[in-house]
Amino acid sequence: MKMNKTKKYAVQFISFMCASLLLYLGMVYSDILLMDKLTAIYIVSTCAGIFLIGTLIIAPGLNKNAEDFTLRFLLLTTVQMLIVFFIVGIMAFKQINNVRIIGFHLLAIVVELLFLQSYLLVKINNKIS
Repeated sequence: MKMNKTKKYAVQFISFMCASLLLYLGMVYSDILLMDKLTAIYIVSTCAGIFLIGTLIIAPGLNKNAEDFTLRFLLLTTVQMLIVFFIVGIMAFKQINNVRIIGFHLLAIVVELLFLQSYLLVKINNKIS
């Protein structure tokens, strides 16, 4: 059964994202990463929400021309990074305890997922179907 680009990207990215976020939670719960467990769940939920919404933004552009894909890709990465910086800014403004550690964990996960997302998008979009 042959999948179109949109479905292929969605299945691959969501699978890798879930595995990555579960690995992070596993490291927190096994005390490899020293982070409050409830805060880690909030971080994972935030990242999952940002990237699932991102999948809805970019997926329709995969089956269209290169210009539409490029515009959606730029919009996607810009919106995702702005959301993360906005969240970190709110936490700093509200003077949340350990905001630096929480911010670094959040940014590390987002950068890793952005890299994964970009890699999969370019790989899938460049394949001739």
